[in-house]
Amino acid sequence: MNIKDLSTLEKSAVDYALQKNWSEALTQNAHILDIDKNNVPALLRSGFAAFQLKKLDVALRFYKKVTALQPQNFIAIEYIEKIEVCGLSNDTTQSNQKEVDLDPNIFVELPGKTKSVSVNKLGQRNVLAKLVVGEKVILTIRKRHAEIRTMSDEYVGILPDDVGMRLIYFIEHESQYETYIHEANMNKVSVFIREKLKGKKVEKMISFPLDIPGSVARVMAQQQSEDETELLGKNKPEHPAELPVDGVDPVVETEEKETDELEDGLTNELEAQEKGEDETLLGVETEEEEEEE
Repeated sequence: MNIKDLSTLEKSAVDYALQKNWSEALTQNAHILDIDKNNVPALLRSGFAAFQLKKLDVALRFYKKVTALQPQNFIAIEYIEKIEVCGLSNDTTQSNQKEVDLDPNIFVELPGKTKSVSVNKLGQRNVLAKLVVGEKVILTIRKRHAEIRTMSDEYVGILPDDVGMRLIYFIEHESQYETYIHEANMNKVSVFIREKLKGKKVEKMISFPLDIPGSVARVMAQQQSEDETELLGKNKPEHPAELPVDGVDPVVETEEKETDELEDGLTNELEAQEKGEDETLLGVETEEEEEEE
């Protein structure tokens, strides 16, 4: 078989995987391995196809073959760990690995409205091993921390304090967010957070400003002021004459300034994009850049 035929088999194997036809994907990769038994990409594809079919003992063999050829192959190592740590048996009916239909638009970045965040203080390894990219998770408030939990209420970890405290303030003022697993392995988990609804009181504020640590300090000062007012049994001043100095809430004023700066930055990016000097607004690489890579 010549190189052209091998290339055709590889394209076919990838196409079947994209269609989620895992049985045919496994068959096409088997044809490739008949020609080249040490073809690492085909071994990895075979392992993943077997994993999706819940043929975990088969997947394990493929991944271990990869590590025999490439001991530092992190993809194979991660899946070996997932299978072994979960204690998943060869009886495929006992596998509890989740299946997720990944929407390609989930991770589209919108400045000020979305953010990818690494999770701290990770939970148990058997929980982490079952996480799937694109899986929807729960963002909840627990003891002044913003926790990430699975839909079955298994603890995953907590958000960093700067992002967490800001989101707590927004959530307490009736804002809503959607959260998805962005990256997951045994040592690192990141989530993608997307603004869904902003509460009326914070509608002029940005969920994810450019300077989150600085904005958190201002939000905390605002929260402390509100708490003190509540303890005194008073309401916040509503009449303009009662507002500080120039009649503008300092937190909202600062947030509006950040909004202007964000919009100015986006305008500059768009101008650069029209000249062909920069990436697109959402950070998607151009076809020319992909070819260079």
